[in-house]
Amino acid sequence: MFYESSDWHSNPDGLIPEAKDFIKLAKAVGARVIACGDLFNLLPMGRESFKGSMAVRELIEALDGYPMDYVSGNHDPYPWVWELFGEVPNIHIIRALDLEMDGRLYHFTHGHQYAIDWAILRHIAPGFIEFMVEHFPRAWYAFSKWMGWVPGQIKPRIEESYRESQRYNDATGIIWRNAIREAQRKNYCVVLGHTHTTAQLRRFIDTDVGIRTVMIDGGDLREGSFVIGGGGDVELAFL
Repeated sequence: MFYESSDWHSNPDGLIPEAKDFIKLAKAVGARVIACGDLFNLLPMGRESFKGSMAVRELIEALDGYPMDYVSGNHDPYPWVWELFGEVPNIHIIRALDLEMDGRLYHFTHGHQYAIDWAILRHIAPGFIEFMVEHFPRAWYAFSKWMGWVPGQIKPRIEESYRESQRYNDATGIIWRNAIREAQRKNYCVVLGHTHTTAQLRRFIDTDVGIRTVMIDGGDLREGSFVIGGGGDVELAFL
């Protein structure tokens, strides 16, 4: 079993409470903890403000040695995450994760790689975006925000009853469409974030496998949504 979430968007002054609850739930059932990017606002706040910060310390304390796969995102580029957590042995830092569980292959990614729809060039777009995020993070972040590819960040929830604040838009559709195409082409389930919007697409695979999820977006953990996987499929869940 795995628990996956993304888009914590913690600032240096502390880890968001939903992240602590998410880790606690996963540890209680012995689930694999997978975090798919944008856990910290390294962009635009800068990695220097996170070195030795309360947010970094609280993640390490919440895990308390429990293993976690940390997939980098566009707000937390891979080299910067390494600077913060590279010496923490239980935090596995990666750009993307392929995992086989219960006879099903899952591909975990933040999802910003799918943001550009270049038609026949769409297969090289993910690699190009990852290169820009890793080598020119500030410039690419500013450009992506100007282009409208960076979802707005929500305010922390303050009421018991509320609804998901990020609405579906054309940029979200491009990301999901490219993720679904890749899932079909490579015969796995894509698990992603970035859009701050929950979604799940299930398809009839074949007579042996039946109906299974090919793309799932866990949305924004600050609104309580995440993904649970196991038994050959995945489902959306809520804190």
